[in-house]
Amino acid sequence: MLYSDLQPDVFYLVKSDNEELIELVSVLMQTNTSVLLRSYLPEPEDFFVLKTDSIEIIEELNETFEDEFFAIYEDEEDEEIFEEEDVPSEKE
Repeated sequence: MLYSDLQPDVFYLVKSDNEELIELVSVLMQTNTSVLLRSYLPEPEDFFVLKTDSIEIIEELNETFEDEFFAIYEDEEDEEIFEEEDVPSEKE
């Protein structure tokens, strides 16, 4: 498959030809020759790839995936904020 085959607003687990890791990506936009992708792990990162580059699609994720995925990370962020608030300041 090619990057041009990916659809906007859909999450994919993909593996690039030159990568060993599986990435979670979504399409942000397309130009005449490229696709702007967002990779979500370990941190969100946006990058361009050529439409003609090949990619292995491991899985096209269903519509409920987005809610489930972001709920996991919202919970982790809430826990980190809570932990930071619990740490006594040096002035106390």
